[in-house]
Amino acid sequence: MVFPRQKLAIQVRGCFWHQHEACGGARIPGSNLDYWKAKLERNVLRDAAKDAELRGLGWRILFIWKCEAATADGLTATVGRVRQELHPGP
Repeated sequence: MVFPRQKLAIQVRGCFWHQHEACGGARIPGSNLDYWKAKLERNVLRDAAKDAELRGLGWRILFIWKCEAATADGLTATVGRVRQELHPGP
């Protein structure tokens, strides 16, 4: 999602595909290990390059991980983070 007026980009990332280290979803499959390691590493490197590009253009990025929005409480907290980013206040 993009909010041009606030220069805010919200990226929803899958824990497996983008290797979220804070949860158990970043495990590399045991079969075809070389393929998965290379594939997932490329994803992470691409993410870092794109994130740096956006920040270089003056954008803020809010990341929402799949695991964070997987429960009702997590989704409520995530919506709160989005609202705070869109409407920062005292």
